[in-house]
Amino acid sequence: VSILLRKKIKNLLQQLFQKNGESLPSLMFDEFSEEWANIELSKIAKPVKKKNRDHDKILVLSLSNEYGLVSQVDYFQKKIAGENTDKYIVLQKNDFVYNDRITKNSTYGTIKRLSLYDEGIVSPIYKCFRFEKNQNPVFWEYFFESKSHENEIRQIINEGARAGRYNISTDNFLSINVMQPSNKKQEKIASCLTSLDKIITNQSEYIDQLKKHKK
Repeated sequence: VSILLRKKIKNLLQQLFQKNGESLPSLMFDEFSEEWANIELSKIAKPVKKKNRDHDKILVLSLSNEYGLVSQVDYFQKKIAGENTDKYIVLQKNDFVYNDRITKNSTYGTIKRLSLYDEGIVSPIYKCFRFEKNQNPVFWEYFFESKSHENEIRQIINEGARAGRYNISTDNFLSINVMQPSNKKQEKIASCLTSLDKIITNQSEYIDQLKKHKK
């Protein structure tokens, strides 16, 4: 059941977000029919480059395709980073991290939002950015999950990947164009998709409990 629900939400993502610069998605809420604005991402998001030089942040994070930004200790059961983390980037909750590493499930890299912790530090190999306060970070999380931005990424790749990475700079990444709806529509879409995710999580937990009970 949870697998079917995840397929449905994936299909919904593709309908709620435009493809190839379309001004409107194929599925819209009745009360929001206005066209989305085509803008450069740098207009609403800025690079995060603060270094951990004061060594006051000790929670080292890693980017997981499945779980997002997670504690290295919790995820790997050990700390992967070396003792010197003064070049690591300091993140706040709702900051985004782009890993331009090519994987089986992410042809053009992975983008995740820091949602599990209030702050932490990540390797400088990642590209980090933060949306303006008037933007809904949950909406943009789903936007990137829909992969609507990948056509833009494809256009800024000048050469083939080296060592499995595209080596796109943060500023270069922020130069891509995105389709931006109104703030109210951002909230509506974020609320809708968050509710569906909660249903999937509850269904998965319910199935797990049934399996334990059966055993």
